[in-house]
Amino acid sequence: MHRKLRNCLTIALPALFSLGLTGQVVATDAGHDAVDPEPDIKRLALGQFDYRTWLLLDDRRMEVDTRLLLSHDSDQPEPELSIEALIETGMGRTRDRLFLDAETLRPKRRAVEQNDGEMSVEYGESQLLATLRTGQETVQVDLPLDVAVYAGETGLDITLASLPLASGYQTQLNVVEVDVNSQVRRFAVEVEPLETVQIEIGEFQAWPVRLEALDDQGGDQWLWFSDTEPRYLIRAEANVPGELGDGMLVTELRAKSINAADD
Repeated sequence: MHRKLRNCLTIALPALFSLGLTGQVVATDAGHDAVDPEPDIKRLALGQFDYRTWLLLDDRRMEVDTRLLLSHDSDQPEPELSIEALIETGMGRTRDRLFLDAETLRPKRRAVEQNDGEMSVEYGESQLLATLRTGQETVQVDLPLDVAVYAGETGLDITLASLPLASGYQTQLNVVEVDVNSQVRRFAVEVEPLETVQIEIGEFQAWPVRLEALDDQGGDQWLWFSDTEPRYLIRAEANVPGELGDGMLVTELRAKSINAADD
């Protein structure tokens, strides 16, 4: 998949790119650490969330359904937040499991299974190690990390939802994207005043969050999160890069079942 289109995708990302194993580690200057954005797992709604993503490109339309399962394993010596995405497309099913440190929400490990491909990732303080396999091909990724990072794709949505969102809130995040062209990127985050968002399942009061890439690789998005805690994603929008045609990516919440302790 074209990298700029890939950078627009969050929840449905793993199902919309293939693990074609020709690539490299991309060395980028992500800048210095941002001020601690203060993520907090207590701000997150845990449970089951169903989303639908539409890729609208010229006269083409593609739908992706995602079931997101969030749980907090507090019984381990080092408690974790588990994020499991089950993604259905016409190309098959993808299972994407991501584990974050429950205190810092920094990524620890990830496993993706997609058709005949798979990816495993281990996140360390100074190094990321990943293995990507498809068919008979295998690629090893060794990415040095000189800044503290948050997870990209679905992990980025969860990190944003865990921040102290309020009108005028701003921060910056170093985000690691993992595939055959792995890299660390930097994004600016800004929250606008509350809006009323209408989607198929109802009307919501939501914080509009602008995510702006601080490089030339695209990936700007608007995301709307529930106004009250525990918080969850309601809607997301991103433009498709112009060289790919005239289009948009839109994700909307379809159903939710929040754990009783978090409702």
